[in-house]
Amino acid sequence: MIQTLHVGYHYTHSNDFRMKIGEGKHWLIINTLSPADFFIDGEWVTCEKNAIIIYAPGIFVDYRAHNTEYKNNYVLFTTDNNFIVNTTCPLGKPITVLSQFVFDYIFHMLSIDSNFESKNQGNNLLLLYRLLFNKIEEQFVDSSM
Repeated sequence: MIQTLHVGYHYTHSNDFRMKIGEGKHWLIINTLSPADFFIDGEWVTCEKNAIIIYAPGIFVDYRAHNTEYKNNYVLFTTDNNFIVNTTCPLGKPITVLSQFVFDYIFHMLSIDSNFESKNQGNNLLLLYRLLFNKIEEQFVDSSM
């Protein structure tokens, strides 16, 4: 089961934006639309726009704008679904996105289906999460070749 807690689509924040969660209790996927700094393995790492970072519960989360207004897509959720819990993608590390258009579409659809009840809402969200993870895994394989 997947429970979406919040979805942000094309969110914009000021250049002094910072989000420090510590060890997260939920899954969090961030898709950067501007450069950002992420605290990874004890140091600040600058991540260019069009990257994705997957945080599983228990991973330390701290990120901030990088000298400009900060923009992103994100989804915060809980799950016990195997295709997410056992993802082969690195957790807490940036993955370069080769086709931002695809991820914009998925996050847009996640925000719509999460906020408006429909007869097929649960099935639609499950399919969108499956698509999201399939596309992230494709990007990870493509960028590691």
